[in-house]
Amino acid sequence: MTRKAEIINELKQIEARSAELEAGVETADQAELEARTKEAEELATRQKALKDELQKIEAEEKAAADFAQKRSGVDITPKKEKTMNKIDEIRNSKAYVDAYAKFIKTGEVEEVRSILTTNADNQYVTSADGQLPVPEFVQTTINTAWNSNELFNMIKQTAVKGNLKIGFELSATDAVIHEEGSDAPDPETLKLGIVTLVPKTIKKWIYVSDEVIDMDSEDFLKYIYAELTQKIVKKAIDIAIAKIIASPTTATATAASVPVVAPDGISTVDAAEAELTDEINEDNVVLIMHKQTRAYLKKLAKLAGYAVDPFNNYKVFTNDTLDAMTGASGETGNFMIVGDLTSGVQMNMPNGKNPTFKFDDLTYAEKDMVKIIGRMPAGIGVVACDRLCVVKA
Repeated sequence: MTRKAEIINELKQIEARSAELEAGVETADQAELEARTKEAEELATRQKALKDELQKIEAEEKAAADFAQKRSGVDITPKKEKTMNKIDEIRNSKAYVDAYAKFIKTGEVEEVRSILTTNADNQYVTSADGQLPVPEFVQTTINTAWNSNELFNMIKQTAVKGNLKIGFELSATDAVIHEEGSDAPDPETLKLGIVTLVPKTIKKWIYVSDEVIDMDSEDFLKYIYAELTQKIVKKAIDIAIAKIIASPTTATATAASVPVVAPDGISTVDAAEAELTDEINEDNVVLIMHKQTRAYLKKLAKLAGYAVDPFNNYKVFTNDTLDAMTGASGETGNFMIVGDLTSGVQMNMPNGKNPTFKFDDLTYAEKDMVKIIGRMPAGIGVVACDRLCVVKA
């Protein structure tokens, strides 16, 4: 008999004797109970030692068997069955892409949810903002649309649900020098204001033909997300510009200040820059203006023999919602924004950057046209004083 067999046999005997000791406990007197308890403890100690020895023998047997198989050339590496249990694998499958496209076209979510619950360890999976995860190429399309707008990416972005309150410094006393031996200086007097970013839905819709709706699922999703996301990004920038222009020149308890200067020809940027707080990072300062305004200032630079850079080496962005400054007599309007968008403006997108869609395939059905509406809630506002300046006639 092998040692392994001896151990197994002895363990069976211990289990049988332990059962006998436990069965007689109810009728045993004190002396017998103590004897039974002592024997049970000894058996338990012996049982543990035998199990440890048995485990060691079995480990040695397995190692020997594995070594023998390796020598014979047999691959003993455990094979893991490939299962689609990762969300990135699921959302890149053709079945999911087709189901997601159907969801976008019809609003019917059952099929796409079914794929998720079946393949994602029986758990319904959503993205961090509670929406269905988009196919990876769609996420790439969305990110490309956002990242292609450099001006938008300069704005601080958050994704907080509901209204977002941002505190800003309304007024504060300066630091002072404390001479040795003199009375302690007065504590700082600090007043704070609060800007509330209330989400408003940014919408953009387009009309497409039935042929577009019938496109391959991947091509359809790329087309829709690229087209509408870019339009929504552009609208977000336009809203930010409108918020800057509408800000008061003197801060209130609920609104940060944006100073205003009048146009001053080739020195216009100098005049606006002088109004900015010294707390800004000059590396972040940009100029936003109409294309005609840029052309006018470049013309003034030519006339001055390029002795002056009218843009002070700052990066220039154009936006057609601003008015054009051409130097004509009697011009009025909002011509330019100068400042640091990163510290001065914030955008809160409670549902994240992914737009949602609604389809109307009935209104213009007789024309074979479908109305697609893209929407994204966002709260945008100026959140710090004197980080921006408006050039306004």
